[in-house]
Amino acid sequence: MGLGGVDTFGSVIIPWRWSDSARRRVLRAAVAEQLPKDWQLNIIARARASRAPRDAAGRKIGGAAEGAAECAEYAHWLAEYGGARGADLSEDEIRGRAGAVAAMARASAFEAFLNRAETVCEQWRVWLRLSAFIERQGGRIPAQRKRAAMGKWAEGVARLARRVVCPKWWRAQLRRWVAQQYERGAIEVGKVGAGAGSWYCSDQAVRRRIQQVRASEAMMKEAVIESATGQRASLWSVSQKSTSNKTIRRGELMTRIRGCEEWADAENMAGLFTTNTCPSRFHAHRKGGGVNPKHRGESPADAQAWLSKQWARLRAKWNRDGVAVVGFRVAEPHHDGCPHWHMLLWCRPGDVAYVKATMRKYWLQDDGAEAGADRYRVNIKSMIPGQAAGYVAKYIAKNIDDHQITTHTDDTAPGLEVGPDLLGDMEVKPSQRVEAWAATWRIRQFQAIGQPPVTVWRELRRVTEQAAAGGSHALVSAWIAAHRKGERQADWHRYMRAQGGAGLPRSGYRLCVHAVERERAGRYEVARERWACGVVDKARDALAVTPTRRVEWGGEGFASRRVAAPWTRFNNCTVTGRHNRRDIAPTLRAVAESRLALNLGPDLSERDPP
Repeated sequence: MGLGGVDTFGSVIIPWRWSDSARRRVLRAAVAEQLPKDWQLNIIARARASRAPRDAAGRKIGGAAEGAAECAEYAHWLAEYGGARGADLSEDEIRGRAGAVAAMARASAFEAFLNRAETVCEQWRVWLRLSAFIERQGGRIPAQRKRAAMGKWAEGVARLARRVVCPKWWRAQLRRWVAQQYERGAIEVGKVGAGAGSWYCSDQAVRRRIQQVRASEAMMKEAVIESATGQRASLWSVSQKSTSNKTIRRGELMTRIRGCEEWADAENMAGLFTTNTCPSRFHAHRKGGGVNPKHRGESPADAQAWLSKQWARLRAKWNRDGVAVVGFRVAEPHHDGCPHWHMLLWCRPGDVAYVKATMRKYWLQDDGAEAGADRYRVNIKSMIPGQAAGYVAKYIAKNIDDHQITTHTDDTAPGLEVGPDLLGDMEVKPSQRVEAWAATWRIRQFQAIGQPPVTVWRELRRVTEQAAAGGSHALVSAWIAAHRKGERQADWHRYMRAQGGAGLPRSGYRLCVHAVERERAGRYEVARERWACGVVDKARDALAVTPTRRVEWGGEGFASRRVAAPWTRFNNCTVTGRHNRRDIAPTLRAVAESRLALNLGPDLSERDPP
């Protein structure tokens, strides 16, 4: 550096001629101003520990520049989490920053430049500028939107250009960014984990999630919607009849697990219960306490991506070799927030050894020689027939509502337990911490493997008995399986049988959801979406669509704004309403075409939990 040169430490610029002590003072002041207060003592302790070592006489060893490592430590934290892009923004600050970023985007005139672009190269330059601007300001472009933009340059870039000038879009982007930035820093600084007394995620993440849930509940309880027939209900009452209700969600999952197990046992399949973990570098802290020296800043989202990648490679291998595997996967966090998977898998008895060997092979491909990898990376147990639901019940409850569970334990860290704790005047259950963890990192907690689609099951619950009676044997059997009546429970096993089994491609199942495309005017564009409005019975001809009960809803006063609103759009006559008859094919075709113009709302029909 020459005369007048400067050093840049994160967002702080310091003349190179300043002494090390002056630099440290400025950087420490910037840390105190720009980073969360509860991190600062840890950061300062780390910075002091990185100073150049000295001998017994106080002389520097190895000629290291005094304070250089300490300044670098401060610079790291300021660059990652400090300044206007800090990780501790309040809601008011988020709103203010969203408005400022949207104004910057308007000044950049991305859409105007796109309109003047005449060649693909010019459109490409606008796309690069736009995507760089979004990522620089803390936004994120979903992968599917990237693909759409690359497939149709002008259309895709224009959609994104309309979003970046909207403060509301930036609020959502910044809320997600702030939550993950704070959490990344909290994990790195040691505020998450058994040693910190904050399992799975930081206390701030839990508070943020609880406040978000309470605000949503209050809004839904205040919002009233009205049907075309004058029926009124609150949005809250609607949500409590769906899988948004934790009791219904847990009940449906257990119904599906029990049914899948019954199907597998009937097919004489062998059951395996696996626990799959990540390489140690994804753990920020050791289970016994202390920083993991192999950790290089990987987040729980990075760990989930690693698990998903290995699983995708493993499934592709099984598919190439003709090995069918069905079951369920549950993702849950270790004490330090790093995810791991529990899986219930069923396969043919002759494939058990192959399934075990290939799973171990793929999970040990990455850093498989490290200490403990062979023992902890993959743990596979054979299940006793009829007991799968018992194996996984506690994991379902731990991730939803702590039903009949008082404390959580980490299977890989015996002796560590977490129970309800207090945040101020709020009692927080362990499942609320899991929910906050999953919401912060956008981690899907439950997933079925190789089974018929649950969307058809849920759509069948909207089909009337009268409409289902005219279908094929598969449709009638699946409809009975999806409904509870009296002492008869919903039966996922019977549904799987009606669909033709498991392990089939989506096109191989006997029933599928009938969806039509319709246009929906949004804030930024007119989008075409697929809207489910019935069940297709493949045993009949292509027009054998059994419609579902749908009622049109709107805001208060909606009924009075409609003229001669019908009770239903479908013919429920027991004779002419048999939708699989060829003599009414023209009518069915006309109904299908007319649905394109419909703007239908949620179904408020009574639905019992499974």
